Parts: sequence; C-alpha cells; structure tokens
Amino acid sequence: MAHSLLAVLSVLLAGGTSLAIGGMLAWHTYLVLTAQGTVEFYSNKMRAWESRKRGAAWANVYHLGWARNWQERFDVRGPGWWLLWALPRLQPHSGNGYVHPVVREHEDVLLANAL
Repeated sequence: MAHSLLAVLSVLLAGGTSLAIGGMLAWHTYLVLTAQGTVEFYSNKMRAWESRKRGAAWANVYHLGWARNWQERFDVRGPGWWLLWALPRLQPHSGNGYVHPVVREHEDVLLANAL
C-alpha cells in the first residue's frame, strides 16, 4: 500500500513539474520567436488593442520573422545555425544588448513612440 501511494505521488509530482516547465518553455519560445520580453508582450498587447480601437494597423518593430528573431537572440548565423544555437562558444557575442535591429517599414513607429 505504501509503495503504491508513493508511486502515485511521484507520478503526480513529476507530471505537475513537467507541465510547469513545459509551459514555461513554450512561453519563452514564443517570446523569442516574436522578439518580445514579458514586459514588452503586455505593452505590445495594449498598443495593438489601442490601434485596433482607432482603426489603425500596428506591428512590433522588432519582429524580424521567426528565424531572424532566433538568430538575433542567440547570436548565431550561417549554415547550421538551427543546430549551433545551443552549443557553447569561444567568441563573445556581438552587440551590446541595448540596440536591436528593427523592421525598416516600421521604423517611423519606433521614432514616434520615442517622442
């Protein structure tokens, strides 16, 4: 009896932990693929809602497409980047972490929001 109860509790604990970690992995993968952080997700959601209310179009100026977003976030390029992103590297990352590339068509939106 005690062994079966322990087995059930172990399965429940492992299942709950797997769901929590899987949910966090899915959420952060979505954020990387759409070039957002958690704070930017909520502010972008609000800006998109306000734009829709006014009848205007809105787009995330940092969203370069899923593949480019992944390459920018993990600083990998060239052939096989989709395999190399998780490997350790000897060279320092490019960029300073503050300046990110933007979509040229939406650059005016970024400038207007800065004013």
